[in-house]
Amino acid sequence: MQFANPIWLWALSGLVIPVGIHLLSRKEGKVIYIGSLRHLDESSTKQFKAIRLNEVLLLIIRCLLIILTVLLLAGIQWKHAATEEQKWLVIEPGIQKDKTIISLADSLTVAGYETHYLAPGFPAEEDTTAYNVKNYWALLNELKSSRAQEVVVLSRSYLKDFTGERVMFPSTIRWITPDADPKQYPVLAARYKSDSAVVRLAKSDAKLTSFKYSTTGISPGQQIISLQNDPITLNVTDTLHVTIVYDKDFQFDATIMEVSLKSIGQIPAVAMQTTVKRTTNFQYTPTDWVIWLSDKPFPEPGACHLIAYENDPTANDILYPEGPQTPHRHWTLSQRLNIDNALQEHLTVTLANALLQDSTLEQTADKVDQRTIPETFLQASSENLSTTKRVIATTQLDKYLIILIALMLLTERLLAYKRNQ
Repeated sequence: MQFANPIWLWALSGLVIPVGIHLLSRKEGKVIYIGSLRHLDESSTKQFKAIRLNEVLLLIIRCLLIILTVLLLAGIQWKHAATEEQKWLVIEPGIQKDKTIISLADSLTVAGYETHYLAPGFPAEEDTTAYNVKNYWALLNELKSSRAQEVVVLSRSYLKDFTGERVMFPSTIRWITPDADPKQYPVLAARYKSDSAVVRLAKSDAKLTSFKYSTTGISPGQQIISLQNDPITLNVTDTLHVTIVYDKDFQFDATIMEVSLKSIGQIPAVAMQTTVKRTTNFQYTPTDWVIWLSDKPFPEPGACHLIAYENDPTANDILYPEGPQTPHRHWTLSQRLNIDNALQEHLTVTLANALLQDSTLEQTADKVDQRTIPETFLQASSENLSTTKRVIATTQLDKYLIILIALMLLTERLLAYKRNQ
């Protein structure tokens, strides 16, 4: 039981009114008509020694009327467990066509599980627009507040779709992930020589995504090649121009940068031209990237992609992006370079990420990413809840109270009339 307006319960103190009235009232004696007082003898009368309740039944009815009226005003509600247990089978759109899922989904449907799809609102009908709007943590958080007592989720559980803050798994939800089939997909193809091309392949399974380069023969003038039954257009490899500009005190820093760039230039399908200049001989000309190694500010800010030295002892990384990266990217070198920090901070890898960043390639690689989060990892974050979730229903009692009050009031009036009260 609960009350919508519990403050009205103070009105129960009004029960003292009918009790007081009945205590102070005296029942009238019975009238007997006689013809003469001659035959009556005087006798002693007993004093009224105690206060007694009169018309107890009528008192009870009037007290009940006050109690029922107060409960009506207080908005009494009856909370109880839902009588029907709801079980959901939540399927990620498209996964129900997987051979390993069909039999499991069918058996759960026969067992009484209601089918829904893993999308906002958990619709009962499949919606193809839900493919690209997945956020597993957000959907799990929404699923926890659903009306289902038991939930079985069949999902691909791609690692890339677990974004945002992690959510604790309630024990009422069972998350099942089928094994992902390995995929291999060409990400990039570029003409290497007149008769050969370099292809970058992405290979991904449930545990790992990796990339490798291979060389394949092509005919002169060929524009499209087919790998893994996927056609891909041959790109023309553009030369990446990088200019290192340094002060006299930064000569060793410039040497480390030049060695890192030579390592990056060994990557197939990456054509790079590196120029090294002193700041005294530097005159800006349009270029792709400038690596500025000097305590002085770069004279042409915003004119090109830039990596500039700026001492930052609080920085976590030796090389990090600074501010908006469009139309020109700007990275900051937070400390002077030496062999130790260049190796420990993986300078070459970070530098390659800055110079070769390509959003188109990243989107293509993201499509082939088959990495998943294991079920054991997900269930390890289960909340310590009971195995079944009780759904509480609330029933309003107003209409029943109104009917009961009307019946009690009618009974009270009839009884009061009969008893002359």
